[in-house]
Amino acid sequence: MLMYSVLSLGCEFAIPDHTVDSFNWLNLLLFLLTIATAALLGYLAVRCWRATTPPGNKRFIARVAAGLYLAAAVSTLAIGLPTLVLPPCL
Repeated sequence: MLMYSVLSLGCEFAIPDHTVDSFNWLNLLLFLLTIATAALLGYLAVRCWRATTPPGNKRFIARVAAGLYLAAAVSTLAIGLPTLVLPPCL
């Protein structure tokens, strides 16, 4: 949601030059936001995986949370990668 908000505000107030390819300041900002979000989700996945919990239900919940954080990180990268090849404001 934050990525779409930044894209909309960037296109509304400071439109990048359309004659330039997809490498511009707005796409760079969006990709850095994607990398930061994916890195945070990856960090949370590692923290959940390494959580020291007693065996049983709590350990299962921590492992499932780690898997969900990892899936969210991969999904975030899949959504953010088009910023490398597509122009921002069509």
